Amino acid sequence: MCENGQIPKISGVFLWNTSRSISYKACRMREISTDPAFIALVFLFAACLAISAFNRRAIPLAWLSLVGRWARCGLFCVAAALVLANFLPEHPFPILLACGLAVFFLLETLLYWMRISVFNSDEYSECRRFRECENAWRPEPELIRLKGEIQSRGFRRVGSAKCSYGGEDLVLATLFESESPGTLLTVAFVPYGDIWRCCCSAESAAQDGTVVYTEASQAPFGLEYPKKYSARRLPLVSSPLKLLDAHAERLAQFGAIATPEVSTATEFLNARNLEIERCNRLAGLINPPSDMEFDGYLSANGKFLVWIDTIKINFFPFLVR
Repeated sequence: MCENGQIPKISGVFLWNTSRSISYKACRMREISTDPAFIALVFLFAACLAISAFNRRAIPLAWLSLVGRWARCGLFCVAAALVLANFLPEHPFPILLACGLAVFFLLETLLYWMRISVFNSDEYSECRRFRECENAWRPEPELIRLKGEIQSRGFRRVGSAKCSYGGEDLVLATLFESESPGTLLTVAFVPYGDIWRCCCSAESAAQDGTVVYTEASQAPFGLEYPKKYSARRLPLVSSPLKLLDAHAERLAQFGAIATPEVSTATEFLNARNLEIERCNRLAGLINPPSDMEFDGYLSANGKFLVWIDTIKINFFPFLVR
């Protein structure tokens, strides 16, 4: 109110401009809410949240993790394209999406390279050394049932081992042995953020000396296996039981199978790691101990191959063999 107590008059022009502004904003909101790109953005955001919530389980599903990563990629691309559209309105939206995709993979792969470089220290070889422990099995009810199902297939527990660094457990591994056919099953739990990934492998020895090795893991490798290994990686398999089924199919191609010799879980796992390490040192992918202090565990070529394998296993697992 004015000082004289009268209500000030509102300009008609002011009311007209205000109503036009409100109408424009309302129309603009309707346009945005019906824009296919905006709908896709909301859908991808909801998909990312749903997949993240559903896959927080004792054994995360590998294929669902893959879908989640591509949904995150799509969310970034659409959001980046919508932002770029405000600055580059004359460019077609598919071109802007392609720019968003390029930026996403540039940032994602750069992050992979930085992680590999940080972890590539001379102390990494010590991180790979297993030490005996009493129990390395996770206590979740789903995993307790899984252990019982493994034992119901004729496997017995050989022992448990773990890799630790700075007081933190990096790998918790349990080794099982089956008599018929002779197969060693390793089930390992690896921390990944606030969850644990299940990485497992099955190994058998053919009569001709070939080591039949089948692995189900989302962890990158990128290095070489010894020549006597017939290795197959299945990054989209999450369950040790499905891994055993795939391994049994492979064993049918090799005829008679002998039981691999094993004394303790620690000795077996360390011997396998040392054999793979020796093979890759000869191939020039792992530095000799004298060079590790300054050049790290992996050579430049080794880092590159691990980086490429990280990209493939996270976004193109069908290319992993």
